[in-house]
Amino acid sequence: MQLNFQAFTKSSVSLEGKLPLDTGSKVSEASVRAKEEASSRVSQALKEAPRMRYTKCRIIPVVWLVVGLFALGQRLSGTALRMREK
Repeated sequence: MQLNFQAFTKSSVSLEGKLPLDTGSKVSEASVRAKEEASSRVSQALKEAPRMRYTKCRIIPVVWLVVGLFALGQRLSGTALRMREK
């Protein structure tokens, strides 16, 4: 049994020519620019993220060191004052 696809293809071709064009789906240039700008901001943020993490990992220990030295200095100066009073 042979199937005849010729009639189907001819009818689909004739329907394609008669379909109306969808003119409501045009994308404005402003929205395209906004999407490109958002995409560039995201890619820029992804490039900066490792550098920011590296910086954060370097700053936090320095801050803790300064705070620790300050606390230690306060403690030692308090001990020195108490020894002078005796």
